[in-house]
Amino acid sequence: MVMVKLDHMQQSVLQGQIELAKKREEAAQSQNYSDKSLVDLKRAVQNNLDSMRRLEDEVAQIITRLTTKINPSLYTPYRSCNDIRNAQSGAYIIQAYVESNPFMAYCHRDMMGIGIWLVIQHRFDGSLNFDRNWKEYRDGFGNIEKEFWIGLERLHQLTSLRPHELMVELRNINGTYTYALYTAFEIGSETEQYNLKTLGAYNGTAGDSLSIHKNMKFTTYDRDNDISERTNCAAYHKGAWWYNDCLPSNLYGGYIDIDKTKLNNWNSFTRGELAFSRMMIRPKE
Repeated sequence: MVMVKLDHMQQSVLQGQIELAKKREEAAQSQNYSDKSLVDLKRAVQNNLDSMRRLEDEVAQIITRLTTKINPSLYTPYRSCNDIRNAQSGAYIIQAYVESNPFMAYCHRDMMGIGIWLVIQHRFDGSLNFDRNWKEYRDGFGNIEKEFWIGLERLHQLTSLRPHELMVELRNINGTYTYALYTAFEIGSETEQYNLKTLGAYNGTAGDSLSIHKNMKFTTYDRDNDISERTNCAAYHKGAWWYNDCLPSNLYGGYIDIDKTKLNNWNSFTRGELAFSRMMIRPKE
């Protein structure tokens, strides 16, 4: 009789251990599922944002084709923001040349009276991840009315057709505004690794932290074109750029709330404390 009681006790203990193990396994699986779901959700959100960007461009192309068929006189392909008479800041359809695909772009009229510019990059709140691969930097990403990057291929098409100048606007975490103006700007082709092919004379208040990058090829974390022997600069700084030996400038690195060694920089103005950057181009008169 005693032996039977012991067997029952052993069975009860064993059953309890089995149930506990099952609960732990279920909890672990649930945690893993939650982690995986969160990663999948983030990836899905990013894919949706990229899809919206592509849809905007497709809509621009459809509008162009339909308008041209209905009444060709109503449609004039805008090669740049400068070609839009009395243009104010806002979204417009731009077409680099007749055979190229039109795309949605943001034109910005500056407050200094210099003119209207085509915005090619904008960061102001860190909501968009700039730690992207080569294909994404080639094609562009983000929302033109929020944070975005226009894409290296478009930038090459625009700047290789006629001379352009570049404006870089910056603001630090204390709200101090500054700018750098370059009299010439051209990006090479993908065969040339989208190198910073031409960069003219500097003028402005930010200091010149870009000229040292002239002739440098574009580097992403999956395509190392920089000259650093220590590291891939894009992987280290969490964002791509025309790196040489990593510094002195990088506007696509980590935003201000992460490790200060991996932030976006313009060293002649400030290092690791950039809260705002906007790059813009326009054809030279």
